[in-house]
Amino acid sequence: MTSLQYQQADLRRAMTPISSREGAHWISLEVAGDERFRNVIERTYEGTQDCPELAGFRSAADAYTGHVASRTAGPYCWELLELDGEVAGVVLVSSGETAGSAELVYCGVVEGQRGRGMGDLLVARAIERSRELKATRLVLAVDDRNAPALRLYARHGLTVLARREVYYATAAEMARLKPAEGAL
Repeated sequence: MTSLQYQQADLRRAMTPISSREGAHWISLEVAGDERFRNVIERTYEGTQDCPELAGFRSAADAYTGHVASRTAGPYCWELLELDGEVAGVVLVSSGETAGSAELVYCGVVEGQRGRGMGDLLVARAIERSRELKATRLVLAVDDRNAPALRLYARHGLTVLARREVYYATAAEMARLKPAEGAL
């Protein structure tokens, strides 16, 4: 399907992320609730350049369930960004898999707000919240073909850590590949 880039930012180095802007308002998961988050995330999938082959492959509810699993690892900070009363995007930061790390689980901007600096606000917020979680490193994965996201992350000091090829199979393909009963 694609190559994923795994990126990281060293949060110990001096950065001055700015996650505020006139008219911007942050709403936590605890205030907004899971249903509103799921709906906003679904809106951010419209016209996405991040693994577009997956559009329609699974429901927004299934995708959201996958994101929710990251909350069980430890402290997390999930927020919606509203600008002048309209939802602009969402950022999901959770404790990372290794000590001292945080993961940018998901960052998305709704289609009508793209190209207006919302991604910068979301990534800056992820950096701020990661530091509040006492992380010294922020990690994420991004589709190698998602040029706008790659430029965004580079602006915020993230660098490539590794790459991995990603493949997917439909349920019919998986059933066809399943070994016969009793086979080793």
